[in-house]
Amino acid sequence: MTRPTPSARIAAVCVRGQRCKTIARNPRRLDLAEAIVSALLETAWQPLDAVLLPAGFLRLPTSIADLDFTGRAEALARTRIGRSLIRQCRRLEAAFPGILMVTGIDGDGMDEGDDQLCVAFGARGVVGVARKLFPTDHDTRNPERAVTPRLADYDCPGRIVALPSGRRAALCACYDVFGFHEGPDTLSARTRAIRQIHDGRRVLADDQDGFAALRRAALASWQARWRGAGVDLALAAIHGFEQPGRDGYWQRHGMACAAAALGGASVGAAHFEDGLPDPKSSTLTAAKVPKAHLKAGPYRRAHALAPTAWVTVRKGGREAALIRLFQV
Repeated sequence: MTRPTPSARIAAVCVRGQRCKTIARNPRRLDLAEAIVSALLETAWQPLDAVLLPAGFLRLPTSIADLDFTGRAEALARTRIGRSLIRQCRRLEAAFPGILMVTGIDGDGMDEGDDQLCVAFGARGVVGVARKLFPTDHDTRNPERAVTPRLADYDCPGRIVALPSGRRAALCACYDVFGFHEGPDTLSARTRAIRQIHDGRRVLADDQDGFAALRRAALASWQARWRGAGVDLALAAIHGFEQPGRDGYWQRHGMACAAAALGGASVGAAHFEDGLPDPKSSTLTAAKVPKAHLKAGPYRRAHALAPTAWVTVRKGGREAALIRLFQV
């Protein structure tokens, strides 16, 4: 007899404005995180598995790419932003036992940075770290400033976190949510954008012998990692959009495809530069999407999921964040 899959309850946070571009903005973002936690403590949303914040919500001054998962977790926990978010998890713990705070953190570098991370914090420290696996064409077009995945990251156990509900979730750094239906022999634009990989000793580029085999091995290990872990939920920290309504491509080809590939659900959080969305629009969440969606191409539907509740956080006299509760 198959046991029913427990529901996961995720508080996804949309933030007004742009990603954090300098470490000087970290204090204001940490203040906003504290306000978000205070707002959640005033709700009756028990139980909650996780609070999900956008990609680039905070910024590191240096790269941690060359560390393994344990080293990255320890390094993040020692930072000011790490200590602050662990403290916020402890505030939440009494009301929401075991809750995780999942947030995007960009590392030092150009544009979004070579380190684009999705990090899960708990009351006892860092429990998950995912470094971007699926760069965009923009990320890798300039080889001197390219986002360079590490081979070890495709099989990193730190990408998978266990939620209080019993569900297992994959942490996704922005475009990683598009990667669940990318296999070893995929020749999509998403796969072709992986133009170089660090194999642990050196960087191998797509014009060098052995690269194609290395990329196939990386994608095979990625598929084996999330499938073997029993993942059926994607938590995606997304950098952002200019305004609500500009996220349709992401919803149809990112969030809905991830839910279909996983046989479960996907939940995203993003910045919205020009203003927050209506609570029931631009939800960046999908569930129970049929497998046929993956082969529908340009005819893919949104399969957007509506929130069950929401609350707005105000800072400086205006709406700063929209927190929406999704049950998936």
